[in-house]
Amino acid sequence: METSTLTEPSGTPGLSAAILDALDDQICVVDNDGIIVAVNRAWSDFVTETDSSSGGAASGVRLGLPYLQVCRKAGGPGAGDVAAFEAGLRAVLDGERDLFEIEYPSDALGEAAWFVGRITPLSGDREGAVISHMNVTMRKRAEADLERLALTDELTGLPNRRCFDEEGERELTRIRRYGGVGALVMIDLDHFKQINDTYGHPAGDEALRAFARISDAFLRETDLVARFGGEEFAVILRDADAEQAAHVSEQLREAVGQASIMCGGTSFGFSASFGIAEIRPDEMGLHAVIDRADRALLAAKRTGRNRIRVA
Repeated sequence: METSTLTEPSGTPGLSAAILDALDDQICVVDNDGIIVAVNRAWSDFVTETDSSSGGAASGVRLGLPYLQVCRKAGGPGAGDVAAFEAGLRAVLDGERDLFEIEYPSDALGEAAWFVGRITPLSGDREGAVISHMNVTMRKRAEADLERLALTDELTGLPNRRCFDEEGERELTRIRRYGGVGALVMIDLDHFKQINDTYGHPAGDEALRAFARISDAFLRETDLVARFGGEEFAVILRDADAEQAAHVSEQLREAVGQASIMCGGTSFGFSASFGIAEIRPDEMGLHAVIDRADRALLAAKRTGRNRIRVA
């Protein structure tokens, strides 16, 4: 790959090119008109691979082409950031900024990826800029995994209380703004302490996981079931009034009652109690809905458990 346009330190020909080629980031150098005058091996390889994956002829380096022309051809989910990148490049070339940086998505190689693009002015007397693209996909995936873990109950795999609160507030906002109905169901596994005392804590854990599997099978994809804490679960039924929520809860209650749990060679069953509250547009907040559903749940438990009560 030819990179003779780069300024070489005295007495060390080819050193700048060797340094650039050793970097994993995709780097190109443009003149003051935004024309690509030099690239490193990572840039050339990426362009060649992109052309090949899109079914085109591998053009490789693309020296002599306007950088922004290459960007516009990229398309994909990051295409909307080209205008911002163009403004940033011009600001650096005009001496208005010493650094422009942007994070953007890309599917240039047929899979979701993330990059950080940086533009800095050339040093010395040369006019132009150095543009680098650093692949940060692994970091973004790690961040997404951490966020997912932060919103997931480790034992059951269901969303946790934090996730439920966030989704519940969004559902309340939707009903306030656009109308419609929704329901919140609080669920408590009956005599859970007795299960732990009789069969051991692993059996209690298996009961929690079994409820998660059953509820996931019975609820719609648009609904949300979360582990609220301990043996308590909470459900948001979107576009469902109290009557519809009671019907769904009855199906779930029956399915739970028919389940047989195996743990350590022992089989046992369990039941659950349900408290339902409609989500009203005039609610003071999600806590008010939870409070009404909790009171209905308490009434279900006081009147014998394994039953449903509506606030």
